[in-house]
Amino acid sequence: MKLNKHIKAQISLYRIFSRAYFHLPFMVIYLSKIGFNLITIEVIMAVYGLAVFAYTKSPTSLKPTYHFSCKYVLLISEVFKFIGLILVVLTQNIAGICLAQIFLGFGYGIAAGCDTRIINHHIDDGGKFQSRSNSLMFVALLVAGLFGSVLFDIDIRLPFIASALADIVTGIVCMTLPNEPGKMETVSKNRTNAKLTYQEKSLVCTYCLTRGIILTFFTGFLPYHLFIDMNIPVYGFITILTSYTFLGNISSNFIAGRLKKEYAVRIMNICLLLSLIMYFSNNLIMIVAATILLGLTSGATRPICLNGLRDTGSNVALVSNIMEGIYSIINITLLILGGVLYYFYGFVYMHLLLAVVFIIYILLHYYFMKRSNEYEKQS
Repeated sequence: MKLNKHIKAQISLYRIFSRAYFHLPFMVIYLSKIGFNLITIEVIMAVYGLAVFAYTKSPTSLKPTYHFSCKYVLLISEVFKFIGLILVVLTQNIAGICLAQIFLGFGYGIAAGCDTRIINHHIDDGGKFQSRSNSLMFVALLVAGLFGSVLFDIDIRLPFIASALADIVTGIVCMTLPNEPGKMETVSKNRTNAKLTYQEKSLVCTYCLTRGIILTFFTGFLPYHLFIDMNIPVYGFITILTSYTFLGNISSNFIAGRLKKEYAVRIMNICLLLSLIMYFSNNLIMIVAATILLGLTSGATRPICLNGLRDTGSNVALVSNIMEGIYSIINITLLILGGVLYYFYGFVYMHLLLAVVFIIYILLHYYFMKRSNEYEKQS
């Protein structure tokens, strides 16, 4: 029991410091301030997703997970992220910043699923700690966003330096993590040629498309819309964005952590639909309400899907890799296509694109759920 509490504390610290993204709300604004137009900005943002996709499709033997335990894989991830953030600060040309995005994308791809593997290996509590510790990531984003706004107002490079320092702290925390689970070669060979079940497809669909909509919008378009289009000052801008992270924390604990998966997904889908509708308005109160609903959806998505995979006996490491690859393709497509629509026709047309993707998601989700139920009845 004492060891269990110790591991929970270690994972909690990792999730807090690894998500201390002081720079994240300001990436698009930073690129705008150093002279890039919107299409170029979205292409630069898409490079990150391209790097994640390239990593997920690279040969297993080249990945750190094939050679090292989760502890050292997470440490390597932080090194990549640190290099990327320093490059953003030191270079202000498109080649240097794209290289920085590649390092940041690889950093994310390397770490994807490793902290969940540690949790699943050491802690068996029905997914409660997964949801609770996931909520800590939103607390970290909230606090980092608030401090990042102060730093950004002083010097636009300071949030990136603060995030780089947080990476150093995270690296130190990584060294305290347990040595198990080890490298993943036995896991990666398991079921590599197997098809996903319809239930797994439903969870993959939910994860990839909802996160594709939410994170593409939140990181790639909403900051630009608030800061550039609506001329909201830094502190007002960050207050709106922190409502997203604050509600993400609540959602991760209460929607994903305490409700049955079916009810949680329904609530999540309703929140996302209402949020998308509200963003069509230029009314500030409606935008704040929409951001709150977006945070509720975002906070629930990851724990619902990962706990769902665990409960169905899925190979979480393998399916997580598939999910990240599909998500990154959706992210790249929406950033570039949305950026073109936004640049030439305005915010509303870009937002219509996200609404269409939401409709596609709902149709696919219920199709996979229907087929899953039919399969269960037949068996």
